[in-house]
Order: sequence, then C-alpha cells, then structure tokens
Amino acid sequence: MGRLYEEGLIDHVLQWSIGDVSTENLFVNQVRSIPEKFSSVNEYRSAFRIPVLEELRAQVQQALQKTMASSSPSSTVFSPVRITKVKGTKNKKKTTMKRNISIRLLAKDRVTHRFPVPCFADLMLLCSGRIPEWDPNNEKFLAEPGSNAPAKGSCGCSFALAFVTFGRLSPTIAANVYAQNEGSLLRQLQDSECPWFGVLLNINLTPVLRIWNALHRPLADPLLVKSATDVFGHAGAKHASLGKAIESYCEARKLNESQALCLSSTVSSLLRKENEAKPNVRIVQGPPGTGKTTMLVTLLSVVGSLGLPTLVTAPTNMAVLEVCKRFMSLVNTCDLNGAIKLKKCQEKLLFAQFCKRKSLLCKMGSGTLARSDLLQSDMVLVGSKERMLKFMGDSAPSLEKIFLPFRLARLQKALGSDGWRHSAEALVKFLQDAHSHFTTFAISNNTAGNSVMPLKDVTQIMQRPKNSAGKASDLEGLVTVVSQKEVSDNSIRSFWRFARQRIQKLTMKMTQSCDTLLTDLPACLLASDTRQEMLSARDLANRLVHLIPSDCPEDGLSWFVAQNSNASRPVLQILDNITEKLQNLNLNIDADIINNICSNDVISCQKRKFLAARQILLDTLVRQPGYDLFKDSDQKKKRARGRNRNWLRSLCLSNARLVFSTVSSAGGPVIEGTAFEFAIVDEASQLAEAETCILTGMAGLKQLLLVGDHMQLPAVTISQMAKQCGYGRSLFDRLQASQHPCRHLLNVQYRMHPSISAFPNHQFYGGLVQDGANVLEASYGSSAYQVASNLFGTSAFLDVQHGYEVRENKSWRNYAEVNLICLLIARLLQTCAANKIPHISVGVITPYSGQVESLKTGVKMLNSSMKIEVNTVDGFQGNEKDVILFSAVRSNTEGQIGFLDDFRRLNVAITRGRKCVWVVGNSRTLSKGGGVWKQLIQHARHRGCFHTVG
Repeated sequence: MGRLYEEGLIDHVLQWSIGDVSTENLFVNQVRSIPEKFSSVNEYRSAFRIPVLEELRAQVQQALQKTMASSSPSSTVFSPVRITKVKGTKNKKKTTMKRNISIRLLAKDRVTHRFPVPCFADLMLLCSGRIPEWDPNNEKFLAEPGSNAPAKGSCGCSFALAFVTFGRLSPTIAANVYAQNEGSLLRQLQDSECPWFGVLLNINLTPVLRIWNALHRPLADPLLVKSATDVFGHAGAKHASLGKAIESYCEARKLNESQALCLSSTVSSLLRKENEAKPNVRIVQGPPGTGKTTMLVTLLSVVGSLGLPTLVTAPTNMAVLEVCKRFMSLVNTCDLNGAIKLKKCQEKLLFAQFCKRKSLLCKMGSGTLARSDLLQSDMVLVGSKERMLKFMGDSAPSLEKIFLPFRLARLQKALGSDGWRHSAEALVKFLQDAHSHFTTFAISNNTAGNSVMPLKDVTQIMQRPKNSAGKASDLEGLVTVVSQKEVSDNSIRSFWRFARQRIQKLTMKMTQSCDTLLTDLPACLLASDTRQEMLSARDLANRLVHLIPSDCPEDGLSWFVAQNSNASRPVLQILDNITEKLQNLNLNIDADIINNICSNDVISCQKRKFLAARQILLDTLVRQPGYDLFKDSDQKKKRARGRNRNWLRSLCLSNARLVFSTVSSAGGPVIEGTAFEFAIVDEASQLAEAETCILTGMAGLKQLLLVGDHMQLPAVTISQMAKQCGYGRSLFDRLQASQHPCRHLLNVQYRMHPSISAFPNHQFYGGLVQDGANVLEASYGSSAYQVASNLFGTSAFLDVQHGYEVRENKSWRNYAEVNLICLLIARLLQTCAANKIPHISVGVITPYSGQVESLKTGVKMLNSSMKIEVNTVDGFQGNEKDVILFSAVRSNTEGQIGFLDDFRRLNVAITRGRKCVWVVGNSRTLSKGGGVWKQLIQHARHRGCFHTVG
C-alpha cells in the first residue's frame, strides 16, 4: 500500500485481498481530516485521494456482504467459470503485476440459472479450488481469505478481485487481475483443469474512476477551491436593456424578489468581460418548497437564449430528469420556424417573445449572437440509456426528443441509405421516369403491367421513319395496346396503384428525415435558405401526395410522362404533338379512343394541379437542398462520416447550448472535451466535494452555480472513517460554513400549510423563510384540511408507546407503527368517501428499508385504488404529497435512534407534505436520542397536536 500516487485506482483495488477489503482500519494511519481551506491546488487534490480509496473499500466490503447474505455461496451466487487465457509479461522488478485474462462463463443450469454477463468496469470476485463457506454471524469466510488453504481438489483455494475490461456481448469476457510472478494464484490461473468460481459484486467502478481522474488533472483555477471572492454585481450600462428584459420576464414568470435577484446577478456576472470577472463559485440555498426548480428553469431559459454553453448536472439520474422535465415543459413551445404552439399559455408566449427580443443580441467577447430562439437541437440529455429510461416515466416522449442515444439513432437514419438525400433523389428519378420503374417492378413481380407500353414510348414511335406502307414501325403494336381497353385499363390501374404507393412511401421517408435533420441537427449547420428549401421540398412532396386521386383516372399513364432534361416542355404540348402525328397518319382509329388519349378535355383541373406541383417539386429538388450538409472533397469520406456515431455525438454536444447529465456522466468520454462557460449543480448538497472536481476541472468554465440546501440530506457515505474525516461534505456545505460571499437564499415557500412549515422554518432556517400567498389563503388544501380535521389536524405527533423495534436482515422494523399507519390510511379513505372528496395523494416515509417492506405489504392489503407511495427518507427527497405519514421505527429504553439523530433526515421527512404531516413514533425513545426530536415533540405539545395512541 506504499505507492498510492504512482499507480492508478484499478491497480490499488486489484491488489487488495479479501482480508484488506474487510479491514476497516486499512487506511487508519493515512486518512486525514479534510480542511476548510487550502493553500494550493495540489493540497486540495491530495486531501481527497485517500478518503476516496477508503470509501471505495467500504463499498466493496458492503457489496460482498450483501452478496453473501442474499444467498449461500453454494447456490446461485457463485457461478462456475473457466479461465481460457492468461496474458502478462514477466517483470523482474515487480513481484506482483497485472494480468489480462479471458473468462468463459458457464451456466450451472441452462434452464433455471445463467450467470449474468458483466459490463465494463464491473468488479468480480474469483475463487479457486472450492466454494468457500460463509459465516453470516461474523460476516466473513470460514476459510481465511488469501490463506490458500488446502481444498478438496488438487488445487489450493485462492481469491482475486477482477476488473472487467470487456463484457456484455458474449459469455466470454476479458478482465484484469493482479498475481505474483511464480505465485500460486498465477499457477492456478494458468492451470486449465483448476476449477474456478466467480461472483459479480454488483458494483461498477466507473463513477469512482471519474472522480479519481478528476483529482489527478489540473483544475481550471485555484479560486474554485479557495472560496472565490465576490465578483458579481449589477449589469453595466451596456446591458441595461437586457436587465430590463430579464426583470419583465421574471415578473411574467411570477418569480419573487429573492428568485429574481439570484437570476439577474448570475446572468450579470456571466456577461462580464474576461478582465472584469474571474472563474467563481456561486451558491443558492433553496429550503423545501421555495421554488428552487422554478428559479432554475427560468435561469436556464435565459442563459440558453443568450447562447451561453451551459452544463446542467445533479448527483442522480432522477434529479437531472426532474429539472429536464420542468425545463422542457417551459421551452418546448417553438416549432422549426420558431412559431408558438401553445398560444393560450400567456407565460410561454411571453417567454417566446423574450427570446426574440433584439436586446438579447448583445456582444459577448469577440462574437455576436446570431440567434436568440431556443430549438430542440440546442438541448441534449446525456446518460445511460437503461438507467435514464427507468426514471423517465410519462415524460419519456418529450425527453426522448433531446436524449442523445435516440437523437443519434434518428440522425444516423436521416443521413443513411433511407435518409433525406437518398429518398429525395429516388423521388426525383421516379417522377422523371415512373414508367420504367413500373416496368421493372412488373417484370420482377410477374404482373400484367409488363404488357403496357409506357406513354413516353408513344412519342418515340411517332418520330420513327415510315415504312413502304406509309405507317410508322411498331404502330400496329401501339394500336393494339390502345384498342384493347380492358387489358389496358387493368394495366393502368396496376401502374397507378404502384405509382401512388411509391410516391407516398418516398414522401414519408423524406418528411421523417427532413424533420429529423431540422430538429436534431445543430441549427448552426443549416443556413436559413437551406432550411427553407428543405421545408419547401417536404411540403411540396406532401402536397403532391394529396393531389393524387385514390381512383385511377382513364389517362393515368399520361400523369407521369417523362419530360426533357431541362424540364421546360409541358405535358400538354407532348399530348398535342401525339394527337397531331396520329391525325397525319390518317389511321382509321375509333374517335373515342383518340379523344380518351389526346383530347385537351383529358387535362382536368386536378391533373393540371398535380402536374404543376410535380414540376415545382422537381425544380426544387434539382437544386439539391441539404444534400451537402457536411462539406468534404471526398464523397466517400463525407458519407462515411455522416453515419459515424462518434462524430455525430461530438457534433451535437459541441453545438448545444444546454447539456443535461449527472455529474458522473460529465466526467465520462461522451462529454469530455466539450467546452462550457457555465455549469449548474442541482441538489448540490448531496454531492461529495471530491466528485465536484469533475466540474471544477473543466477548461474554460467561467462560473459554477451550486443549488441545494445544506439543511437536507448530504451525500451517502458508507465508510465511517471517510465520513469522520469530512469526505461526505459537499462543496456547497463548505462554502456555506465559510460564509462565502456569493450566496443567495430563496426565502418564500409555496408548498406547506403554515402549521406544517412553522417548526422547520424556526428550527432549521432561523425564521427567514416566509409563507407564500397561496398557502396563506383559506382555500389552500381545503379538502385535505377537512379530512385531516376529522382525524388529527394538519400537523400531529402520534405517540406509540406499546411498539417495539425488531432487527431483521440488518434493518429495523416496528410492526405496531405499521398497523397504526395502515389504520390511518384506511380512515383517510373512509373520510374521503363520506365527504365525497376526490382521492388525495399520500406518501409514507420511514428511515429503514426493512420498515419500507413491511409498510408496502400492509398498504397492499388495504386493496385501495388510491396510489400510495412508500419510500425511505433518502428516496423521498425532492418529492411531495398532500398527506405525509412518517414512521420513526426506533423504540427502546436506551434512547438509541441511530442515524435518525441526523436533523437533516428529520427536516426532509416533515417537509414533504403540502396539506398534512403526521409523525408516528415513540416519544420517550426519540426525546432521549436527539435534541431536535425533543424540540419537535415539545413543539407538538405546545400547539396541542400531540396525541397518545393506545
């Protein structure tokens, strides 16, 4: 463990034995408390490295214990594997070195069990010789890990951690392990007869790898880590018009004074020149219900319309998607031409007008903004496809429009063989020579249409020299085809169906690919005239489809007569020439037949419209609009590049104004290299500061905005040692504690009834948060208030003394509280039904996963149509319901309440309810366990909302 900074993170992890993973004091002599301030960037980075390793060790230990506890190793946890190849070069200087191995996963039972295929960066545990026995009481292997104890077979028992470098595609995966030269582990790896077993630890090292890499690269500016000085101020005279526009827009969005001040000062700082402002960090504290997300999406609409490349992040996929959903609901109001779709919504109309104001075209640096309207292509959502789709829910159709994997798939199709260019070229060729296409189709499909002489051949026959009889060659064939009306009519109808379907199909492809290119491709790549020509061609093609009758006209062939290359001769002139030549031949042909073919009466109004639209479409497509979106001298390279996914990904990201992702994804290869001027972190208090280095290390970043609330839940930290040294503390917390000058407080809450907000406002926010006008109205929550008044009021503490806590599967349960909460929900349902009140939303919160399982079982037995959400406190942060019931669970005489003592967990729990919050718990246990609980119970007694439940 000596060379901590000479090797990468994976090298450290793979050299750990199972004993190292289980040793909680592995880094006890190396972990140091993370200071409040730092003298240099190197000191800042080095302060987090050891805590990162210790936290990772604790995560691996927890994953191993959960895997072992979920099922015995003799069942499906361990799966037989085969080491098929071992690579590695001997190095005399190093006794231990990394080996590349190939692993073949073997199914124990082809029907009931198959080992899940690992993904890249997954961590596996390999053991040889025999399946080890697990002691659930002491939570360790009975055979000492790493001791190479003799096994039942010829091989000893060895353990090794393996890092998957290639997986998912097949049962054969590639991985890295560390093994000593000439050691027993290496010999066993190389022994093809030695049995091996493997287990996935359900832990992926990608997030921690990105943190580790961020801690080993230069940061953008030391000020980002040394509590930046105050650099924001009012907008200068040059931006006076912009300031007025922002002020009026904030009024239209109904932002309060604290929200508007935060927005205007942030934008003003961003618009300062390079010599007026330096990279800085700004924090916005948003207590529960204060409109943090409303302010955030309004800010995004402003910086997006100004063209500032902005990265919007959060610690979790759910938090990112929540901001993205709210922003899309605001901005998704403009079509390709910037027209307003939802004109009934005054707020969205004002936003569209705001985006188009001339005052927004202000100079920034060396350039001037060319556009101020936000388009779909200006926004990109980045993340894991599987994980993002899991949380999109009902908003999936809207979010998929900007989700990068879906956008790339659409662009690849639009630029591929069925895309815009190819479908447009195919339509031109068909309109110019539809009869040849039908002849080919008829021959290949063996239809009657192959006997039809296309009308274009009639002109060629008329121009041939006459024979001795004074007739043109092949004229008899022409007369035969024309006179056989029944056969001709069937053939014409076959041709008409073919032509109509072909045009419809090609037009549909054109429309889809055109819409994709105009909405998904960065708008800067499309000139306005190119965009307009593509739109015109798309609309003309669709108009042409509508002009084609569903029933075949008698002169259906003449609708698709080929014209000269210059497209200058009208079809009517061709028909007139045919009529003249037939008359000059003095043929004895039925006059009705001639009229049906050649008369001007055949040119109906609908046909004239079709021919005119066809000609205009051809003239438009001859100019090849949008064919050369990506200029390149080599056509083959251009087309190959247009279908290249990586190139398209870079193109979309580099030209986007707003990019949404998790903080971890921002450190991945997808976003890497993309330049941003502004970065925002929502729920920033839940993000460990080490992970924030992913953002602060970005080159060119002018400002970092941290939005959160340090009075709510912090980042999840598994290792107690890492937590004690301050690893779980966020940059938001550190700057707040150091009285950072760039701070804002959103001080008006619009969620909770005043009786609910009274305690958290006084206890956690010093009385600085005011109740909004909406919650002060007598009608606020009238229905829910009526229901609650018949029971325990809007805010209550229900004391359950007869309950007792039970320890099951490393978690706590309290069945007395489960029964009471189920009874309360049943009473709510009865009261709603008796008063004919529509169902109200209900949430049940508890700190322990074991109690969550018991509550879900109890709620399910109620057979209620009301949707009731049951979750942990951590899982409920950011959510809200009309009625909240909280189960504290802990009930003992010693006053032991575990992590329930964290005031931030209590703050989150009691601020989720809009109209009603009931806390269920043992008042004696909770009063002994924590001071904040004692204050809550005293507050309930003082207000007369403390109730003892027998």
